[in-house]
Amino acid sequence: MTDYKNFIGGKWVAAAQGKTFERRNPADNRDLIGHFPASDAEDARQAVEKLEQSRREWAAAAPEKRMQVLEKAADLITGRIDELARDLTREEGKTLSSAKTEWTRAAANLRLYAGDAIRIRGETFPVQSTLVYSKREPVGIVLAITPWNFPVAIPSRKIGPALATGNGVIFKPSEVTPLTGQHFVEILLEAGVPEGAIALIQGFGANVGEPLITADAVKAVTFTGSYPTGSLIHRLAGPGKRLQLEMGGKNPCIVLEDADPKKAAQIIAQGRITK
Repeated sequence: MTDYKNFIGGKWVAAAQGKTFERRNPADNRDLIGHFPASDAEDARQAVEKLEQSRREWAAAAPEKRMQVLEKAADLITGRIDELARDLTREEGKTLSSAKTEWTRAAANLRLYAGDAIRIRGETFPVQSTLVYSKREPVGIVLAITPWNFPVAIPSRKIGPALATGNGVIFKPSEVTPLTGQHFVEILLEAGVPEGAIALIQGFGANVGEPLITADAVKAVTFTGSYPTGSLIHRLAGPGKRLQLEMGGKNPCIVLEDADPKKAAQIIAQGRITK
């Protein structure tokens, strides 16, 4: 298949205006990865509206159920790791071994957050003659905007915890790696994430970013990418939304006096450069 669609309202649908963009193998321009929806503000509006109407089924699901679904998604990834890695290499260009490592990491992330689904607790407070307690609840709709360089490892770190805690998710992958985003959503749906709990919007941030970020029903935005884009998201979101913005950090390290400098340098270099 080379013609792909958005996932909105529990259905695979074309962009509202019918526009598409193509993605080709960066190592072989003759290799067409596929045509993907070039979404716009109307697609964003529909995704938010329909997800807000249907996300509560997932929020009401037992924590054990959410745990089992994420664990199954991890198992599905593991069972298809070679195929998934090949497609990631085709569309993004990283080596096959790195692509396989990335999907393996995504599966591990989902297993980690699966456990968090049953570890979410509130608190009780000793107050005379009164019961005082706190209860943790989903925030609502979480918007995940992710980059091309780690197109499934990073989304799994954003979407995994959002789903584990019962939130609805809108996923906007990079236009450079739309097929990997497609595969990830397909796996989550096959694993048992309800159709009304997740939406996939393909296309360009300039066309869908603002209507998604500013929608009242979107309560949280998680983003990894450039500083200018992250700063724009911060301004658009305003004070009423929860934000997580990762914008080009270089992971500074502190090496203490009693450390072996040679060994420390090796560890830091390995952490900075992905093999």
